Amino acid sequence: MADEREISRLLADRPGLAEAVAAVLAVDEETDEWTFEDVPVGTGVFGEIVGEGLVEDDGDGYRVVDPGAVRRALADHDAVAVGTEQADTDQADSATGSGTATTDRTTATPLERTLRAARRVDVTPRGVAVVVAVAVAFVGVRALPYGQVFRDRAVVLTGNDPYFYRFWVEQLLVRSPSPTGLGVLADVSAPFESVGGEPFLAATLWWVSALLGGTPDVAGAVLAWYPVVAGLAGCSIVYAIGVRVLEDRRIGALAAGLLAVMPSHAFRTSLGFADHHAFDYLWLLATLAALAYLLAADRDPFARRWGAVGLGVSVAGLTLAWEGAPLMLVPAAASLAVSVPLDVSDGRSPRRTTTPVVAGLGLGAVLTLVGHVLLGWQALFVAVVPLLLAAGAAVLVAAGEFAERRSLTAQRLVVAEFAVPAVGIILAALLVGGLAERFVGGVGFLLGSGGIAETASAFGPGQLFGVEQFGLALPVALAVLCWTSLRTFADDRRWLVLTVFGWYFVVLAAAQVRFTGQLAPLVALFAASGVVWAAAHYGVVTAPDALAGTVEGTEQTAGDGRPVGSDGGDSGPLERPFGPGDVSARSLFLVGVVVVSLVASGGAFLPETVTGATVPDRNYETSMWMHGYADERGWDYPDSYVFSDWGQNRVFNYFVSGQSANYTYAQGNYSAFISSTNASGWYERLRNRTGFVVLQPLPRRANTMQERLYYTYGSRWSEQGYEAVSHYRAVYASETRANKVFVLVPGARIRGQATPNTTLELRTRVEIPNDSFPYRKQVRTGPDGEYELLVPYPGEYELRRGGPDGNRTGTVAVPDAAVGNGTTVRASGEG
Repeated sequence: MADEREISRLLADRPGLAEAVAAVLAVDEETDEWTFEDVPVGTGVFGEIVGEGLVEDDGDGYRVVDPGAVRRALADHDAVAVGTEQADTDQADSATGSGTATTDRTTATPLERTLRAARRVDVTPRGVAVVVAVAVAFVGVRALPYGQVFRDRAVVLTGNDPYFYRFWVEQLLVRSPSPTGLGVLADVSAPFESVGGEPFLAATLWWVSALLGGTPDVAGAVLAWYPVVAGLAGCSIVYAIGVRVLEDRRIGALAAGLLAVMPSHAFRTSLGFADHHAFDYLWLLATLAALAYLLAADRDPFARRWGAVGLGVSVAGLTLAWEGAPLMLVPAAASLAVSVPLDVSDGRSPRRTTTPVVAGLGLGAVLTLVGHVLLGWQALFVAVVPLLLAAGAAVLVAAGEFAERRSLTAQRLVVAEFAVPAVGIILAALLVGGLAERFVGGVGFLLGSGGIAETASAFGPGQLFGVEQFGLALPVALAVLCWTSLRTFADDRRWLVLTVFGWYFVVLAAAQVRFTGQLAPLVALFAASGVVWAAAHYGVVTAPDALAGTVEGTEQTAGDGRPVGSDGGDSGPLERPFGPGDVSARSLFLVGVVVVSLVASGGAFLPETVTGATVPDRNYETSMWMHGYADERGWDYPDSYVFSDWGQNRVFNYFVSGQSANYTYAQGNYSAFISSTNASGWYERLRNRTGFVVLQPLPRRANTMQERLYYTYGSRWSEQGYEAVSHYRAVYASETRANKVFVLVPGARIRGQATPNTTLELRTRVEIPNDSFPYRKQVRTGPDGEYELLVPYPGEYELRRGGPDGNRTGTVAVPDAAVGNGTTVRASGEG
């Protein structure tokens, strides 16, 4: 039950609700028992009054719960409204010289209006419980890999690319471990121009790490938790979109809940996955929310000003956060391209609707260019995108205003919309160097495969046609998205931006699975809307305004076939608010099945998805062993460089030397190395820049370096007819022997004399951590009986004439120093 203070706050937040509440109170005072048909109030508004606890159904009809509290709240509201009106009048009189300005305590200052807007968040016990439940679920799901991230007093980030950002942040902390040393911001991009991309992310992670202590351990913890925090903030924006754009808390709360358990989003915002994705999602959602709010409907001028500021900050944050931001801003431009013709078609002024958007984009352009000019963040071709977007939006609005005033058709404006961007793109390509090449490269990035799993389609069989990424929320969301498309063109602007962004990211996700993270919040919002519609259809809840009404050309009906969206009459279950007595067990069961199915279908893939990128124990243990080995020998980078598969290259190199800036060399050479048959040739290529070579399980390919080193550690393999290799010394095997580590050595040169033209075999037993093996190598003596061979392992070698089954003819002790220095050792005995 709402008390007087809660009712007053509700009326202050929703002034337009006061008239409806007064009408309901008047009917209640005149009639002991009344129904919805007795009050002159629309269904959506009446449903909100019931939902806020002002009215309840006692079984025989409705009644106002506390008429006295409602009456006093209405009186206070009227007094405030009168005072505000008088203050506005006094200010107007003062401006025209016809009166004296007065100061009224009821006049709302900008600060008061800001605080009033902040109070609009649902802080009822029920609302708090929902928020806490969603937050706990969100964090709990993303903390599943906790034990694999925080182990042995070390922070083991998940994935490979996060170690680039870890290296980046640690380098910045070396330059300035204090959060007040802001001069380091100008150096954020300088050392990383070759890889580029995320200066704002690096600056943010540096500053937070410096604020919390500025040590590498602190930086590791900050990077580990940042995706969860950013994802939780994005989840709150999804809730805000439901509340402020779609004007229904139930949609917002359910969308946030679905997002919490959606695998595609959980993976990229999980503990330890410190890639740039979570940061990008936050700014993208902020941009989407601000744009949707500004274009959804006419707003209070004060709210529109703050919406424009929010849009500008969000666009700048998005652009400075990732060099791929221009790809994310395309649907913003497309939203305006849809909005302005709709204004013209419906006889509205595009200037009034879209001016705050243009202002916000202009602010975003200024902030982005300031970041580029003063700090060197992002390349020019990226930094100018918000400026081009703002200029294009201004031109579009001007064209729409011209068309609206001259009564031109929207179809003509649409034709112009295709022509103007084409000319703009051509001019931009001519004026901004490298823009055309980058555009072509971006298309290649979008459509190319590159052999990376993330470039597969999100809707292919390998992803169970999208269910693995989104659960059953995807088909529900797509059905609602089709409906909102019709609703948008029927001029329900609440759905405009969400629909345009939704279709855009559906297309991108169909091209590459890497875009499922951007699509996930939209799937959650559309699926939540579908669930609320179903709940309203079965009488469990009242239908929100965003889901009621008709779509032009298609009459939407309730479950009994009657049209919905009217304000009077018996309007059927989709529209009429229902009390607990009207809900059948079957209805509750059906709605419950829908909700559980959506949650469970996504949750089924969560554990494997969220923990799928964690660093395997064997890789972490291998890294730490190599670190100790290099430390004992005083190896510094690049002498300690780890040559491995690129997918774990940064992990290995970070824990061995801390140098994990890139994996370019491994990506360009490792595959060729393991597929090669030229062992000595690769030794010459690698020996001056490689300390360790790591081999991991791969499908077998005959006579390749992978097979010869992985299975026999470079020893002669008589069964396969492979001779031994000479410069690759195995030094470690993981506990399961899945990882094998080699170092490159010149090898000890063994010389001796035996029977001329005889085959000799040298053999020794090699012990390494977690494994032991024989190393064998054959040599043919010359006509003078002399022989020479190179071995990569120290130890006591025995010589046998004619092969391994021949007679032992001598021994040779090969010291470790000889293997490392390439010195010669003389064999004793003769064949």
